[in-house]
This record gives sequence, C-alpha cells and structure tokens, in this order.
Amino acid sequence: MRPRRSRPTLAEQETVIRWDREDPLVHIWTASPTEMRRLAQKGLASTRETNSGGRVTGRWYVIPRREFRWGLKRQGARLSPEHARALQAGRRPAAGTGESHTSRDAVRTNAPDPES
Repeated sequence: MRPRRSRPTLAEQETVIRWDREDPLVHIWTASPTEMRRLAQKGLASTRETNSGGRVTGRWYVIPRREFRWGLKRQGARLSPEHARALQAGRRPAAGTGESHTSRDAVRTNAPDPES
C-alpha cells in the first residue's frame, strides 16, 4: 500500500515577497502551487526549491526590482464625488474615505475646512 500524501492547508500555501531599497532584486518564496504556475507562465525560473517526500513544497525566485509591480485593485470603477473633487483640487484623498486629508482633519478638530 502506498503512503498517502498530505496536501498543504490553504494557510500553508503562503507567498513571501521581500525587497528593500538597497538591493536591486526582489526575492519571492512561495509554497502555493497556484503562484508557482503563475510565475512559470511569466517565464520566471526558480533559483532554489525544497522537497518533501519527492514533491516540491516551496520555490524561491529572484527578479530585478525594476520589473516588479505591486499594487492594490480598485474597489469599483467610480470615484465618490468627494474623492473626485479632492483629486481635481490637487489634494491627496484619504485612503478609503473619499475625503481629502484636509477635510478629514477639519472634522476631527471641529474646525472649519480651510479649503471650503
């Protein structure tokens, strides 16, 4: 009888991305088969891998920092009216609130908004 292979839990299928401002490289380690396939489809070859019981359990990748992009997806295609006004006025909108930092600070201090 063949020993049963245990599959990693979803929590164990993690990916770690590390970079700093000094090193020109981004270091990626993943135990996620999905991320391994995604990186292979992008033409990246792993630099090292770990094995357990004859199967791959993790892979390391190194890519130039200038080729790495990180970001968050937008939550919807439309901006709130407050967010759009803040952008048009050249202010930096507060994250996730649709307000500018200035108007948010005015509400917090109960002071009138200097830009209104």
